[in-house]
Amino acid sequence: MLGMEAGARKLRVLVLDDEAMIAGTMKLLLEDAGHEVVGPAASLDDAMRLADTETIDVAILDANVEHRLSTSVAERLSARRIPYCICSGDELDDVRSDFGDVDHLSKPFGENDLLTIVEQLTSTTRRSAMSA
Repeated sequence: MLGMEAGARKLRVLVLDDEAMIAGTMKLLLEDAGHEVVGPAASLDDAMRLADTETIDVAILDANVEHRLSTSVAERLSARRIPYCICSGDELDDVRSDFGDVDHLSKPFGENDLLTIVEQLTSTTRRSAMSA
């Protein structure tokens, strides 16, 4: 299992997934790596509330929650400049047709996949902030 590297900061990660087993797995893996999970949210309404009220560093969003696309949550996070990725079992082209050119975590995923995408999202944010 991967832990946090020395000097790595603890991140607050919003998890949105309506499948309890997947959300629970993400929560466990992220917490084992030293991060704090916001949620997990099992509905779009819960995710919107958390996106509006919580401090979030990065988010992992299931593409389809309760048979609805999670685009409203993605838009809210974008407005707050919070990086996110879409977690989906769908083909990347299908995800991008719904969400645009976003980072994608394929289901099923492994521990390294999840932790790598979180690191990539935060590294991109740091680089963007430094060049601004």
